[in-house]
Amino acid sequence: MASELPPTPRRTLTAEEKRERDAPYRKTVKEFGEILSGYVKIMNALFALTERVSRLDKGQFLRYWETDTVYHDLTKKDIRSARARFATLMKEIKNYLRVSKKKSRDTVPPESLKGTYTPVFAGKALTTFFTSSPKNFGSVNPLAWKQQNQFGEALMTYLPYASKGYLLRNTCTMLFYIYAHAQNLQENENAQFAHFDAVMDTAFAKEAAAFYSFKTESGKPDKMTMQQALNSKVLTAPMSTQEVIRVTHPSFNQENTEIIKTDNPEKQIRRKAFNTYFFQNIAAVNYFSKANLSKDPEMKQILEFIKNPEVEKAMITEHNIVKQVAEEWRKYLEPSRKQQRDLRKKAKDAENKAKMAS
Repeated sequence: MASELPPTPRRTLTAEEKRERDAPYRKTVKEFGEILSGYVKIMNALFALTERVSRLDKGQFLRYWETDTVYHDLTKKDIRSARARFATLMKEIKNYLRVSKKKSRDTVPPESLKGTYTPVFAGKALTTFFTSSPKNFGSVNPLAWKQQNQFGEALMTYLPYASKGYLLRNTCTMLFYIYAHAQNLQENENAQFAHFDAVMDTAFAKEAAAFYSFKTESGKPDKMTMQQALNSKVLTAPMSTQEVIRVTHPSFNQENTEIIKTDNPEKQIRRKAFNTYFFQNIAAVNYFSKANLSKDPEMKQILEFIKNPEVEKAMITEHNIVKQVAEEWRKYLEPSRKQQRDLRKKAKDAENKAKMAS
């Protein structure tokens, strides 16, 4: 008896081959809309032809004349073939969806100083947060701190420019997440939620925010500096970061925030907290971009400072330090996070099974 041949291993495509494979499916929204319109026309034509051909008796066909001498004959078999080809065509849509989810551009490096890596200047609330205590943001080596109880040097001692308010946007966002880990601010039951500690409460619930954000009459988000809002009588008194965010997101950091969503009242967990994606909102109403700085003559010196090549280089260096620390936190936290995810999934499966049984 002949032995079976082992299956031929699938060859892994190179990056260039993947780009070539995906190229036909990389479309703009307008182009994809035109493709769908074409599919609709084909579908409508098939419906009409199917309806007419279905009336034919056995052996009959439907003839369409293009010219006096050129014609096409359609039978029920032809319609079945056309429908099968159209079904195959429709399955192609998943490829457009697959490709649309991929990043179409190369990753922008911090050195570009573009996008999330643009330099900003932190307002008073953020600098209060950054300078509360050097150790508040934890160690520059979280793994050694948590696994070997060796704190070493504080992260903020490596960030003199950030401490004074000069940093990249992405650096600011990562510092919020590092602080939440270092101070254990994330909720044990659901790490997607966090709460203020005393430092954050002082900086973001008591001090004035740098900006007042709101929605225009058309519903679009907009903002102005807190000083502009006061000068133009939009506000009669400065607002804290918490108050500003609640203008457009009333549920932010409110009591009885639902930490665990469940239909079972006994398992619901509610306390004063907020979703961690609000860290970006907290940062956004407390730093000045170059565009903001250019509109204020009193901030011209700050604008020139953050445009200095040496300062830009220092901010990039500090960003890379923060990124490395954030990566160490991810490595440290991932095992426990996976365990929590597995436990939540197990509990959810048991809950669904109980519902089905009842």
